[in-house]
Amino acid sequence: MAIDNQPTTSNDKADTNELLSRRVQQVIVKDNLQKKLDGGEKLVIKFGRDARKPTLTLGHAVPILKLQEFQQLGHQIVIVLGDFTSRLGDPDSDTTSRELMSKDEVTQNVQQIRKIFDKILDPDKTEYVYNSEWLEPLNFADVIELASNFTVQQNLERDLFQKRIAKGTPIGVQEFLYPILQAYDSLAISKRFGCCDLELGGTDQTFNVLAGRALMKAQGLPPQDVLITPMILGTDGREMHSSQGNYISLTESPFDMYGRLMGVPDNLIINYLTLTTTMSTEKVNEVEGKLKSGELSPIEAKKILADEVVTFFHSAAEAKEAKQEFENVIQGRGLPADRIKYELGDQEKVNIVDLLTESGLASSKSDARRLVEGGGVDLVEVNSDGEVTSRTTIRDATADVSHGSHWTIVQVGKRKAVELKKRKQ
Repeated sequence: MAIDNQPTTSNDKADTNELLSRRVQQVIVKDNLQKKLDGGEKLVIKFGRDARKPTLTLGHAVPILKLQEFQQLGHQIVIVLGDFTSRLGDPDSDTTSRELMSKDEVTQNVQQIRKIFDKILDPDKTEYVYNSEWLEPLNFADVIELASNFTVQQNLERDLFQKRIAKGTPIGVQEFLYPILQAYDSLAISKRFGCCDLELGGTDQTFNVLAGRALMKAQGLPPQDVLITPMILGTDGREMHSSQGNYISLTESPFDMYGRLMGVPDNLIINYLTLTTTMSTEKVNEVEGKLKSGELSPIEAKKILADEVVTFFHSAAEAKEAKQEFENVIQGRGLPADRIKYELGDQEKVNIVDLLTESGLASSKSDARRLVEGGGVDLVEVNSDGEVTSRTTIRDATADVSHGSHWTIVQVGKRKAVELKKRKQ
């Protein structure tokens, strides 16, 4: 399908300095891309995403937010959903090779991934294509011809392969094929849409997107320009990666997302505001200035960050609720608003292990005993105004609990609680 390549109107012309600097690590070739943008051309912009897992992290959102900027300026965004390449998997580890995935696994994941894209990009203005359409029909002769455009030395120059060689870890031949297949995606997009002006990718995709340029040149096509977005560090200060547990999922609940953002290291607050939010650069600079002067504390700056991100991926109302719950449960050691109600019988008391098991706060009696003996269960008394008057940790699994003068609540951890109620007369 050809794209209308009429110039954008003058009102749509961006401040290209901002467009090519924020959320940008490198542009190849910047002068060429800048010339197109300044000339008002409508670009065809490619972005590929595999579906090895059914969700994306906040780090994955960085290039998608850059795509949103281009889309709002009238450029055509083409998302290549790698339903074929996902089965192979992009080499991303310096210790192990990727395991092959089944077609059914990938299909299910792709459906979930697309829903996440539709939260950021306008689905009515975004073209989605699946690379199985052009990769599955390739025969072995086609693959050999494609592979002839690349060398083993080029692949071995990759940092992760160098680390594997140093450790004596195997490198599968199939891992050399991935960048070739991704490069072929650019040929397919160019044929379908009339051109492929620009491809976006994170720093971990630099080798692959440059392979696209090389293959387009070899095929006599104008090579795509490349825009590389930076990676963000995780909540522990290391590179964000799903295997390290330091990531923030884009499908997390508002409360969990808010809480994890509040755990971001202080020195990464401005980096997160810049890369993962749509807050204006002027406002980000204002927050940075207030942080440096001491006018704004790190905890308050993180609340600004968490509010921005949760509002974007959920809603303003849910961000407000998440903030209130965080301040109550985490900061104030208060009580979860959503509590299970447990009605006492005629005996007016219940064993703590039975209570935790019957209310569902523990999966079994042994689990309940472990929670109690580990100090993870509190008995909380609340007055008629809803204020906590006492809090006692229960450590005896044989203990009984009963209803107090107003509210008696048993709390497990920070987010789970059961409220005892007297039997109605």
